[in-house]
Amino acid sequence: QLPADDDWPLPIKDVLRFAARLWAKGAGEVVGDFRSPLPKAGDRTQTVARCFQCDACEKFFQFTGQWKDDKSAFRLEVAQAGEHSGRPRKARKARCGEREECQVTVEERNRVLAAADALAARSVAITPSNVAVQMGRDRVAGPALVEILRNRKRKYGEKAEVFFCSAESFQEYADQRRSDDQILRFDKVEANSRQFAWVASCMPFWALLSKIYA
Repeated sequence: QLPADDDWPLPIKDVLRFAARLWAKGAGEVVGDFRSPLPKAGDRTQTVARCFQCDACEKFFQFTGQWKDDKSAFRLEVAQAGEHSGRPRKARKARCGEREECQVTVEERNRVLAAADALAARSVAITPSNVAVQMGRDRVAGPALVEILRNRKRKYGEKAEVFFCSAESFQEYADQRRSDDQILRFDKVEANSRQFAWVASCMPFWALLSKIYA
């Protein structure tokens, strides 16, 4: 049986969506509008999402997930249908108004955030001018750039920024704990200035605990 909500830090529906977004990032896709996950035969759970990178896109993704028997890994199966529309999807309407220079696509917004992440990783101040230099020729219009960075700061705040800037040290910590002899083994780590996400196995810890109290 899949672990119940009180036996696992996250409900299976959240684990499935997290795994789907992780796959999408690696595949260069942007997905959203997830349908409510449904149980399937063989202790599997399934959901459907659509492309959020293109406007009026008709490409859909089906994600089917299942824990391994020992709960040490999560298996994700991906099926795709339809084609990309090829028309860039506009990001949420900016507060700076209806002016054309204020409107950006999802891809452009993600490039701005990636540039800000790169600056944060080097402990460089995240200012519009610094981000514009980091982006080079791929920079977006000034008003839109300022609005994206303002929303980023509003969402994460200065104190959170200090925490997220520790991504590099967290990555080093996890990299030292990848071998099977580690009590807490990090199998996959994604650490940047906006989020920490990791998959860790604590089976050696439970084995040691069982040995101690045997």
